[in-house]
Amino acid sequence: MARPEHTARPGASINPFFSDIKALESSILMISQKIEYLVRNEKILSQNLIVLNKRLGDLESRVAEGGIATGGAGISSGDVENLQDKIDAISASLLKLQQRTSKMEEIINDIKGDYAKISDLKELKYVIETISPYDIKKKRR
Repeated sequence: MARPEHTARPGASINPFFSDIKALESSILMISQKIEYLVRNEKILSQNLIVLNKRLGDLESRVAEGGIATGGAGISSGDVENLQDKIDAISASLLKLQQRTSKMEEIINDIKGDYAKISDLKELKYVIETISPYDIKKKRR
């Protein structure tokens, strides 16, 4: 009685892994793009913060010289302090965002280094598909 040949395609069980890897890779790319947007927005916010600090310094110096007339009413030092408090709060939140962004960049770089790339997996799949257990057993006999 003849033995039936191996009909299962070699490497067929690896296909779900490739789709999972591809999905992970696309997710990593999306996260990387979002981090780039965060970094860009962070730079814009820091530039705005510098401009606001400069304007606040100008206002403080004008108030110290005798006040500023704006529509008939002067800006009090209390208003300037209120603005300074708001700028300090924005600065603190910007610092937190910078720290979170740097942590996310580290995590993404770790993920990129830890997982196999699709090209590596395709090469592995090719090797597995070219090795036929039936042929190996046949050669041993």
